[in-house]
Amino acid sequence: MFKLSLAQINPTIGDIDGNIALMQAAAQQASREGAKLVIFPELSLTAYYPADLLDDEEFVRRIEQGLVQLRAISKALPAMYWVFGAPTLNEGVGKRFHNSLIVLKDGAVLLT
Repeated sequence: MFKLSLAQINPTIGDIDGNIALMQAAAQQASREGAKLVIFPELSLTAYYPADLLDDEEFVRRIEQGLVQLRAISKALPAMYWVFGAPTLNEGVGKRFHNSLIVLKDGAVLLT
């Protein structure tokens, strides 16, 4: 049987470090309960909706650092899949960011 966990965290807009701490605690609890997949809310890294914060280059840098940090944290639970939302830069035409779903496992981004 494949067990999953829906992490009903309450992230705070702009508090990337605090949101990562919530995500880490939820993933650890899910792992203790035998889950192999933990699913977080939309834009759980930044909270919904970061709006004008996305115009701040320091905030964008913190998002990138947060993604690196989550990859590192996921290595502590190598069997766990993490599914979460975060703004990612759009390299093509259109708006600057995508509202992305990201899948991590053991430090690797499997899907964006």
